[in-house]
Amino acid sequence: MGLQGSELQWQDKISTTGYFYFAENFVLLYYKKEVMKELRLIVFFVLAFLSVQAQNCPSSIAVTAPSAEVVTGKIFQFSVAVNGLGANISITYNWTISSGIIVTGQGTSVITVDPGNEPGYCTASVEIGGLSPQCRNTASSSAEIIMGPEKIITTNTVTTGGINEAVNKFISKTGFNNNNIKHDALVNIYANNARQFIQLKAIVEKAFEVNGIFSYQNKYKIVDAGINKVAAVEFFLIKNMF
Repeated sequence: MGLQGSELQWQDKISTTGYFYFAENFVLLYYKKEVMKELRLIVFFVLAFLSVQAQNCPSSIAVTAPSAEVVTGKIFQFSVAVNGLGANISITYNWTISSGIIVTGQGTSVITVDPGNEPGYCTASVEIGGLSPQCRNTASSSAEIIMGPEKIITTNTVTTGGINEAVNKFISKTGFNNNNIKHDALVNIYANNARQFIQLKAIVEKAFEVNGIFSYQNKYKIVDAGINKVAAVEFFLIKNMF
């Protein structure tokens, strides 16, 4: 027995609704696929763009501080190496330092710094210009500034009496024999020859011993300053900050 009346109408309604439901989902599915294609293309071009831009970024930026001791009143240098850039990329350098003065080199890869007369630390920072916005473009490094030796007295009278007098004046001016003062001394000896250096070194050590200052205490250091036609002895005070 076939469908009749309202039953036929209901079947037609179901068929029509199913068709439109199928058609609607087919269009939606097609639209989603097209959107995904567009998104893949966008992602591809973005990644390609970033890849090209990354090629314009340096692999590293490194600031180098002095390896030797830096003392007050003596100029020194910081340098920067920018690695991994193409030869066609032009960059600029902008330096800042936390203390002291940039004497020369601003705008270049090497700066010369005058630390001044105060001990402490000097931090040099550089900003590299001409790079893509996403590139790292700064670096820094620090150097410790120690108090340099202060020349107290020089004598060209290299006899026993002359050196004794010089040592006594050095101690008088600095209070060097006061154990509560934690300073050191540097003694430069300029001699005519190696034999004379040994003789003058012994005289200096004896002069300090007379004042209660012994070489084993490591309060002073005697340095062979080189051969010189005019023999001389220089006495420096090295102020310890701590």
